[in-house]
Amino acid sequence: MFAIVSRALVASALCAVAAAQWEQIATPTSPPLRNYGGMTFDGVRNRTVVFGGGLVGPGFRNDMWAFDGQTWTQLAPPVAPGPRGNFQMVHDGLRDRIVLFGGRGGTGFNPPLLAETWEFDGTTWSLITTAAAPSARQWFGMAFDPLRGKVVLYGGQGSGLTPDSNETWEYDGANWTLRAPTVRPGPLQNAAMCFHRTLNKVVLFSGIDVQVGGTSLTWAWDGVNWAQLPVPGLVPAPRTFARLAYDEGRQAAVLFGGMNPQTGTLRTDVWQFDGASWRELLATGPVGRRGFGFVYDTLGRRCVLFGGLDQSFQGVTDTWKFGPTWTTYGTSCPGSNGAPSLVTLSAPGIARPFVTQLSNLFPAAPIAVFATGLSATSWSGLPLPLPMDSFGMPGCALWISPDYLAVSPAANGSSSFTLTIPDDPLLIGQQLWQQGLSFEAPTFNAFGGVLSNAIATTIGW
Repeated sequence: MFAIVSRALVASALCAVAAAQWEQIATPTSPPLRNYGGMTFDGVRNRTVVFGGGLVGPGFRNDMWAFDGQTWTQLAPPVAPGPRGNFQMVHDGLRDRIVLFGGRGGTGFNPPLLAETWEFDGTTWSLITTAAAPSARQWFGMAFDPLRGKVVLYGGQGSGLTPDSNETWEYDGANWTLRAPTVRPGPLQNAAMCFHRTLNKVVLFSGIDVQVGGTSLTWAWDGVNWAQLPVPGLVPAPRTFARLAYDEGRQAAVLFGGMNPQTGTLRTDVWQFDGASWRELLATGPVGRRGFGFVYDTLGRRCVLFGGLDQSFQGVTDTWKFGPTWTTYGTSCPGSNGAPSLVTLSAPGIARPFVTQLSNLFPAAPIAVFATGLSATSWSGLPLPLPMDSFGMPGCALWISPDYLAVSPAANGSSSFTLTIPDDPLLIGQQLWQQGLSFEAPTFNAFGGVLSNAIATTIGW
């Protein structure tokens, strides 16, 4: 298969190298400013969901919003939890329920801690009564384990002078169960947690024990015990209020931001944890913040960040995406099996395969051609798009410069192509374009083939 192997070629082709793939999304509407609310990705309805959170000042919200990748829409469930903040919520994809627990609720500067469990079924909220439950708390970590069908909760801060918790609780949709592991990370608040599909375990990073300080340890929960992972090399510095989301495309957990527990300075660094080691992803993007939401969008295949408070404790309502970018553009010309369609099956990131697929091909064609180019403006001095009528393909257009051609087997009207992108940070920001050729019966047109739409990509982490 085709691979980018020449650093000299890359250096000559680069117009600009981006430090990373942060993209601010200019949404027509946006949730009002808030901090320490709940944010999760609903994988059934393919939308990021935000609920509640604090204002800049006393009080909390209980409004609910959904983000489809481009637009925020306010939801209006007939029943909803009261205003609250400092809680956590996750999506249980097996039962199709958003599960919310704890936090602070009410009005004033010091509203009471809560021990309520709520579920959202896509339409309305329900308060769940359980035989047992964690005590009222805030600033705990929470993640959903899809293999075991359990919501996992760790740590948090209780009322008064209660030290930070070292408890592990699990919720199965009917009841909370206090687990008794022989090994645990210790008392923590504001640890970052997510389910790591490479390890098939819940992963916890950092957080702070207010009696001791911050930590930079990485832990994994297998349903029985916590284990400190022996991570070699560099690791992220200790932090609190960071967020962790598992990126299925890169098969790694992505960590953003948080606060230096000693100085209060907000961090803007991005790291990924592949299950064995941490790697910093040099990034220029959102300002440092706390109380923000950060999730992975499985449909858009990028991490989504929203809101929070900046270093001056000012609320921010910006929406960002992190990861490689790609877009489909141009039109196909119809063949005997319809118009061939070129789509992406994975994100164009370094150190991972970029997979594209052609469909609606001539069923009897044994092969298809994938063209990859370094330009979408000109080819051999000719402006693009270039009408292909004079080449024997009436109604077709060449949308890219076909600098590299790869032949791939086709069957049942479909073909896929894997572009191996090396683990080379110099490739970050490199733009590539791709278009497909579907062969037809010799009598279909003079060329014996038709062209697909095109894809524009920017390589990222």
